[in-house]
Amino acid sequence: MVIDGFNPNPYTYVGAISTCASIGDARAGKEIHGRIYRHAQELNGQVSNCLINMYGKCGSLKSALLVFDATLKLDLVSWTSILACYCQCGENLEGLKIYIQSQKEGAEVREFSCASILGACAALENLKVGMRLHSLVIKCALGLDNFVMTSLINLYAKCGELHSSHRAVLEVDKPQLQAWPALMGGYAQQVKERDAIDLFYKFQKLYWSFGFVLDYVVDVVDVEIVKQ
Repeated sequence: MVIDGFNPNPYTYVGAISTCASIGDARAGKEIHGRIYRHAQELNGQVSNCLINMYGKCGSLKSALLVFDATLKLDLVSWTSILACYCQCGENLEGLKIYIQSQKEGAEVREFSCASILGACAALENLKVGMRLHSLVIKCALGLDNFVMTSLINLYAKCGELHSSHRAVLEVDKPQLQAWPALMGGYAQQVKERDAIDLFYKFQKLYWSFGFVLDYVVDVVDVEIVKQ
């Protein structure tokens, strides 16, 4: 398109940058970013958010943050994108800081950002912030989202709050796959083998293959418990 003499517009850039993000091609993404800069084209909100997402998915957090800081008008998507970048790359403490800053700036909390920060709290075993988020989930009626509830299940299991984790499981029709091994692992760590085994069989009934279930949980739950 460019070789044939057509000038890309913001919609073109959004499509091209999103493709780079999907295939993890940071080099091509940087070339497109460079072209926008060289031609002094306006970096509108959609293009900025796509660049943040692309750099985050490619593991270039520094570049993602530079684009975020250069964005003139930050919106919910901007905050959600930069938050997801840091959490997905394992920079959970920085993710928490970004979340706190977003709240100071008045950014709304939605399902995806909530699930991301709950994942960061679980990784850091930060129950205090996680419980505050749980209150926010109830207040903002985000509990209907399976990803949010699965993140809560994982958080409480990682922090040893098994009663709260199990209660969250019961509130979801069919939690995401990774929630069950997290809860089983929590029971195993607390030496509650029978509870872990009971959960294993409940988990099995929800999914189609015993072999698949066993392979999935064997790295999370004590092998000797599974053998029983």
